[in-house]
Order: sequence, then structure tokens, then C-alpha cells
Amino acid sequence: PCIKMPRIKISDFDLELATLELQEKIESLERVDSFPNYSVLSEKIMDVFRFDVIPCGRPATSCLAPNRRPLRGFHGDIVTTGIKDVNMTECRQIVLCMSDSAIYIVPDSKSSLPKSSLLPQLGKSKIRKYPSRIPHDATFNDAYWPHAIARHPMEFLERITIGFGFQRLILHFSIPDKANEKSESVYGGQGDCMSVVTTSSYEFSYIVLICNKLRTMSIIQKLQSYVKEINSTKLEKDRESITFDNDDKVVLDALGTAVAPASVGAILHYQILRQRWKHGERDAVRRVCVLTDTHIYLLNENYVGDGTTRAKKRGTPPGNVVLEVVDSGTLDLISEIKAADEDPRSITLVIKAPSRLKRAHRWRLLCYDGEGAERLIDDVRKATVMEH
Repeated sequence: PCIKMPRIKISDFDLELATLELQEKIESLERVDSFPNYSVLSEKIMDVFRFDVIPCGRPATSCLAPNRRPLRGFHGDIVTTGIKDVNMTECRQIVLCMSDSAIYIVPDSKSSLPKSSLLPQLGKSKIRKYPSRIPHDATFNDAYWPHAIARHPMEFLERITIGFGFQRLILHFSIPDKANEKSESVYGGQGDCMSVVTTSSYEFSYIVLICNKLRTMSIIQKLQSYVKEINSTKLEKDRESITFDNDDKVVLDALGTAVAPASVGAILHYQILRQRWKHGERDAVRRVCVLTDTHIYLLNENYVGDGTTRAKKRGTPPGNVVLEVVDSGTLDLISEIKAADEDPRSITLVIKAPSRLKRAHRWRLLCYDGEGAERLIDDVRKATVMEH
């Protein structure tokens, strides 16, 4: 049968799963129609997104390798334990292609690819090592296919977790290992023997850093509308809608652990941003700024299963937040907060020294957009006015 598929190269594992999935749909179509129209099984691309993503869990990190970087303290020094440097996991840039049947994860930068694929290419040869990016000097005549490091069917998207403050989304996939299905005989209460097929599954979790409430809500609405559109055109509905939950309790528990023995209080602002330094060849580091009714905190935000030792917690689901305080101050010690320079995303916040024996701390922060910077400045100013 003539069935059109996206021109995206995928791994052998994903190809085998897609072939089994397609064969099941063909058999289902042939059972209900003597003269089936196979074109209804064709797969089409619905939308394309560019995201910063952190994979969590062994299956996800085996596809998209963790982007480990040295963890830096408040003053920019590399954090160590003994003689070993402590690492953190930074995000990777990917292109997420959503079709009416699956989600494709395509690397968007050289850092998103495994080291084994970063080999010199022979000019503009059409023989490319998988996976690799499309060369920057490629033209339409070259007809390069994108390489997806993972293809996850939509029917196996278990749920989407909305991060605290709409700063991120977590995509949870449960992919069955159909190639290793096992058939077991089970005896009933009356001695009847039944054959039961058991299938193990691979759990993939991807943290999508969006860092903007309005954009996060817009993406959620798009995903919901796409699922409705898919269901209206497919013979067999994979799901009526996407299941959503949130990690508010997880974040509040993590924050309570991080600031103990102090109490958290009411959270007035929560934003993922970056800390940078005025001097030295140091890249900006991902942090979280939390404003409460009594304190302001700058924290490291790691995730269970992201490949760092500080985020290893047995029995905890991949993607759960782990927080660690980098610096903090009470609201009455905040002496200044303002836009740092011509970049609308930059902020400088000054915390006065609590005594003459200590120095004031200057936070140089870089938000993901100007809107986030303005909101943080306004919320801090309102909180300090209320405190006084």
C-alpha cells in the first residue's frame, strides 16, 4: 500500500517500533473495510518547535546525552568535592517535530549530538553519519533529510507535567518493547489456562525549558488542539485528550528542604534564569530565582535522572526537581534592583551586607526575555515596599 511518511531518518529501534505500529494499523483497517483507503494512514507534520531540553532517566539520556558542565558557586568559582569537580547538566537545543502520529526529536546544534557522530564530513557528500545535522551550506538540491535521535508515538505520551510557575513542561513517554514481548500461561480459579502477553516498557522524560508563562500556556493549548484534530481524522483514537498534572508539591517540598530550618512562606515569584559575572571567561549558569514574602533566593535547580550526582534519588520519578541554595537575603537587605545595561533581559540586584565584616552581594542575572526581567523587577520592588 502507498502510505506517505515524513522524510526524517530515525534509529533502528524507532524504525522497528514504527513498522510494527503501522502493520497493526493496516491490519485494523483491513478488518473493517474490504477496499481500504490506505492513504488515511499517511503521517503528516503538524508543527515544529525549537526548545531547550534536558533529558532525564537512562532511556532518554541514552538518546540525548546529558550536557554536563562544571557547577559554579555564587562568585563563579568551580564547585569541588575533594579533588573532583562537581558537574551540572545544561540544556540542549533541539527541534521538536510533531506529526499526527509521533513526536520527533531532531538535534538543533552540534552540542546536541553524541561524540561518535561529530566526525569530519567529506565535503558535501550525501553520505552522512547517523545522527548528524544538516550542513550549514546545504541547499535544497542536496535534499538532506533531518536525523531524529528519537521518535516517540503520540499514543505513548503518558502525560505532560506543568512546571511550577509555568516555567517548564515535562514530557513523559512510556514506550513498550514490543520486540521482546513474552507470553505467559496463567491458570484461573477453575483450572482454565489463559495466555497473557507481558511487555516491558522504556520510560522517557524530557524537561522543556520555556521560562515564559504565556508561551507555556500557548504551547499547551496548541498541543490540546492538535490532539483534537488528530482524533477527528483518525479511525482509531489514541486518546481523547492529553493528561496534564503539575509538580507544585514537588517544588515546594524541594524548596522546604533547601532552605531548612527556615520556613518557605508565600512564594511571590519563581523564575528560571541565568547568573553571569562581569569578569572572567565564564559562561552564564542556569539558576532559579525565588521571591517569598520574607526572603529572596538564588538556587541551583537539578532534576532527578539528569546525569548529575546531586540529582540521584532512588525511587524518585525522573524529572523531579532538586533545589540547592546558592545565595539568599532577607527583603530588608535588598538595596537596589534595576536593568543592568542595554540588554532588556539583564538585571542587577544588590543585597546589603548584614554586618560590617561582610561584603554586599551583587547578583547579575540574565532572564530569558525582557518580559521576565520586567516582571521580576516589579515583583521585587512591590515585596520590598510591603516589607518596609
